[in-house]
This record gives sequence, C-alpha cells and structure tokens, in this order.
Amino acid sequence: MNKYEDETEQPEAFTGNHDRIVQAVVSLVPDKTAAIVDVGCARSETLRLLKRAGYTDLTGIDPSRRCVEYLQKHGIQSMQATLNTVNNSRQYDVGLFLAVLEHIPGLNGALTILSRLIKPDGWLFINVPDITRPAARELPYQEFSREHINYFTPTSLTNLLLSHCWSCRFIGTSGEDCLCGFQRGGVEVVKKDEVGKAAIMRYLTMSAQYEAEIYANLSRYRETPVIIWGLGTFAQRLLTQNILTRVVALTDSNVKYHGKKFDQVPVVAPTELFAIAAPIIIATSRRYVGAITQTIRKELQLNNEIITLHRDYNFIYEG
Repeated sequence: MNKYEDETEQPEAFTGNHDRIVQAVVSLVPDKTAAIVDVGCARSETLRLLKRAGYTDLTGIDPSRRCVEYLQKHGIQSMQATLNTVNNSRQYDVGLFLAVLEHIPGLNGALTILSRLIKPDGWLFINVPDITRPAARELPYQEFSREHINYFTPTSLTNLLLSHCWSCRFIGTSGEDCLCGFQRGGVEVVKKDEVGKAAIMRYLTMSAQYEAEIYANLSRYRETPVIIWGLGTFAQRLLTQNILTRVVALTDSNVKYHGKKFDQVPVVAPTELFAIAAPIIIATSRRYVGAITQTIRKELQLNNEIITLHRDYNFIYEG
C-alpha cells in the first residue's frame, strides 16, 4: 500500500509516460470542467499535469494515506480507499486506471466496481505493461515482478473490457505500456490474441540468456564480501540462486525495508554502510543506477568498488 509514497520525483522516462496519458485525455476530453477520477493514483503525476493543463474537477483514490495527503497538499481532492472500500456515489466523466490492473487478482470484480464510477457516456483510460513491448534495457525477468500477476497485450485487454461492455476507442503507447481508451457500447467482437503467448515465451528465453550472462560475470565475486544495493525483483531472485556466498548486507532507499532481513541478510540504511566491511557494492537497479552511484560517491563518499549489472540489452522485438 505504501510503495509509491516516496516524494522523490520519478525519472524522465516515467514523466514522459504521464505526458502521453495527459495528451490522450486532452485530445479526447477537451472539456476542462470534466470530472476526472484516478483510481489507485499513488502521487498521481497525471492528475497534477491535468491540473496544470487547466482541468478543475480532479479526484484521486488511493489506499495510502501519505499519497492522499500529498495530493491534497497540491490542491487535488483525494480519498483514502481501495476499489473494494470506496464509498462514493458520484459518477465521473473520465476514469483513469493507470498501472493498476496488472496488480489485481479479481479482474472482473474490479472492473464491475470501476464501471459504476463512470458515467454512461464517459471514458475509461487503462494503462498496463504491454507484454509485446517488454521494458528495454532492463534486467531479466523484470516484467515478472512479484507485484505483477496479470499480463496483457492490447488485444487481450480489449477482450477483457468487451466482456464488461466497454469498446476500445483509442490505443496508444506509453513507453513500454499500452494505453487504451474505452467507451460503453459498440459492436466489437472478441479477437484471438495471436501474439501474447509467443511474446511471453520469447521474453522468457531472452531473460534466461541475459541472466546466465550476468551470473557468469558475478561468479568471480562468489566468495568476496559484498553489499547489494537495491532490493527489487532481480536482487531478490539473485539472493536465492547461490551465486554470491558472502552477501554481508543489503541496502535500499525504501525506509520500509530498513531493519528487516531478506534470506537472513540484514537490510540497512545507506548511511549505515560506513560500518560494514565489504570492498564491493553491487548496484542491482537499472533505472536508478546513476542516482545510486552518485549517492555512494558524492553523498556518502565511499570508496567501495561499484559493480553494475547492466548493458544496453534490448528486449523489444518484432511480432
């Protein structure tokens, strides 16, 4: 519930995604008085950009109290709730469901509740990772975050919404994501998803090859005391593979992890690294590797050798 409370602004790639979503809303719903709700909004850069674009009736719904307070501080009305607990009889002209559907176990129940929030002639915009466009220059298996339990192509997302009487009126891209705009009605029919399974199988194959390459490079540090910086999907997988036998500490910028353990290895705050004897820090985050390196060198002024795991490995492929 609290992963997205961090008030550090997101990397430019994410900001660009929000810009593309806002452009779609502006082009399809030009009325600046339209009532817009963002469900599962986190700190909703999208709502903040819409406000900057002149939209005046904006609402955010999120289970995190800190996220709700953050939006209220920025002049956007918001409420602390989930889809299952929201108590709101109001209907909206536009519903935003951005980077949420891939996390939800009960898809049909969620869409039934979500549909009640939207006016009969309203728009529903859904943004999800597109499994036919896996994130470029990411670590292997990153799409299979333990938070992601549903995987979509534009076709399968459209099929799902058709079962709830929503027809796709707009398809766009938002980075590696698929952005679809839906309205009720229409005469569309369900289509066979010809690319989804093949895309997942190719992604698995490419991830296995890339992971083997990384593990081969890390094997030289097998018995060296190391610190792992970043406790995301790849780091958690790495810690279970017995590639490194002397991981003495883990660190992460997320304060919720500090003081805990993963696989019996303590998670410490970055400021505690001075007291840990390990010559090497392995930075496992791809997106934040620049910020991590800067923190180690400029803020903490540590001289540990920094190992990064990344190269420009592109998962994007045709077909």
